[in-house]
Amino acid sequence: LLAACQAMEFLRPLKTTAPLEEVYKLVREVVKPWDTDRYMSPDILAVTKLLQEEKIWFKIKPMLDHYYS
Repeated sequence: LLAACQAMEFLRPLKTTAPLEEVYKLVREVVKPWDTDRYMSPDILAVTKLLQEEKIWFKIKPMLDHYYS
């Protein structure tokens, strides 16, 4: 997720699908884009917490239901 969000930074102002944009927003709420080298452990822990709390899943599940209905 961290690498994917960072890659999206390089492709802006282009947008991706609505579910992926929501994931991007959630990640960016807890991890700022990398513009210099820094210790990554806090970023990894922050995204791990998002996953453990299922915040990403609950945010995008309604959108995914649209794709599979």
